[in-house]
Amino acid sequence: MSILNKLLKSSLILLLATPAMADDVVPADDVVDRDSELPDSISLRGFAHAGSGCAAGTARGEFPIGSELFIIWDGFEAEAGQGIPLRDARKNCQVNLDINHTAGWQYAVESIEYSGKVNVADGTQAVAGSAYYFQGSAETVRSNTLFEGPLRRNFRVRDTTDAAEQVWSTCDATRSLNINFQVRLSDAASSGATGTISFGVGGSAGTLIKLKWRQCDSQDVN
Repeated sequence: MSILNKLLKSSLILLLATPAMADDVVPADDVVDRDSELPDSISLRGFAHAGSGCAAGTARGEFPIGSELFIIWDGFEAEAGQGIPLRDARKNCQVNLDINHTAGWQYAVESIEYSGKVNVADGTQAVAGSAYYFQGSAETVRSNTLFEGPLRRNFRVRDTTDAAEQVWSTCDATRSLNINFQVRLSDAASSGATGTISFGVGGSAGTLIKLKWRQCDSQDVN
């Protein structure tokens, strides 16, 4: 079995033998760093989602602390094979996050971490990834991880954006953060792809988005 990482940003993949082992295999340096330099006030003012992989009511956002945002999924799977419609080979979900915070601060996405399950036959490729941008901006950061069959495993991926390539929110206005998540089985129409790939390893699953904050220069703030 082999896994090929095809990444536009750096990723960490942890293969898990069972879902119960997830907490046991995360290395010590994977503990989230709770940066003490945060705005006084941070909240999730609005959360919206739409797409073939997330029907209404199957995703929600949670903001327990200012540097960590969770998206909880309830079923997000792509599948391909005999008798399965081609449209099911790719599932996506566009999430819109309206983050309200103290004026004079801006933030960037430092990393996105998600777990899932892949089960693909020999010759089939599966992809999991995300792309994010701020409302009104053309700058988009993309990350994709490619799995090659035959493969049947649980996985955990952390996509990290290098500091030099991070995209920051503006200081002069509040812009929503948009993230498009996807899972797909590549070339399903021509290669006879067979298998499934999903976010989560059964039931509800969480995606962790780690934010990085900094204060704006005074001249950038209205």
